[in-house]
Amino acid sequence: MENNRFDAITKVFGDRQLSRRRALVQGGAVLAAGAFAHGAWPGQAQEATPEAHETPEPEAENPGGPTMMFVQTFQSGSVARTEGQEGRYTVKLKQGSGQTIYFSDRPDRIVGSTPTGQFLEGLGFPEDNPPNAALIVETEPGETDIAVVELFNPMYDPTSHGVTYDVEVLANWGQSLEMDFTETPTDLAELAPTFGAAQLFIDDCPDWPISCYRLGEYVGGLGVRGNCWSWRLGWCVPCLADGSQGSKSYQEIMTHFGAECDKYVSACNGACTAYSTWT
Repeated sequence: MENNRFDAITKVFGDRQLSRRRALVQGGAVLAAGAFAHGAWPGQAQEATPEAHETPEPEAENPGGPTMMFVQTFQSGSVARTEGQEGRYTVKLKQGSGQTIYFSDRPDRIVGSTPTGQFLEGLGFPEDNPPNAALIVETEPGETDIAVVELFNPMYDPTSHGVTYDVEVLANWGQSLEMDFTETPTDLAELAPTFGAAQLFIDDCPDWPISCYRLGEYVGGLGVRGNCWSWRLGWCVPCLADGSQGSKSYQEIMTHFGAECDKYVSACNGACTAYSTWT
């Protein structure tokens, strides 16, 4: 891929208006009423009606860790309109590598890979704050085209390593770039109904609220906090201010935020457990 095109993609994801980080804060989302289990994460879903509690201000944007980008590669694919859902398309990406590459920009220069099935479980695809992604496809030998989209409902085939996504095109994304892309499709199905080699560049973890529970009862929260990719665990976890979340267990991370619950939420009385949730 041309360097200027790659730089333009990173600029899209670096744009605060398109980044998933802080998206829930900017949208005025409220704290989750319950905590939800996520894969191997501890805890069980709790049904509760939150009462009014004083909560601390969210930490500074993107605390404690570098911004990551994720890359998936495939040998071929197709795109078609999704029946019954205006503005949505189904993108089928075939014969992937089975690994999702992650990397960070300078000065951290973190790079590694995670099995794609695990990555899809660990990133989070909520309807109200889905990942942004740049889809780059080979339309003809030696020719590529691009669209910037939001990703929904991933389905992974562990046999072929293919992934199917529902997507929506981000409106007017090309206008946010200093360079001019001619490929700004109004109908993604016209971009390339079928295509050859494809690359999918996916942006970083979303922000999630952190809720505080005492003896199984919701008593308050810490506000919406930034999440960072954990290369140890292979999923998104709440960022720690010192950037050490990538080397810690999930229990260690949530113990830290449990202590914050005890500090900031008076109803905890020193006995709270923290849960990271999305709405």
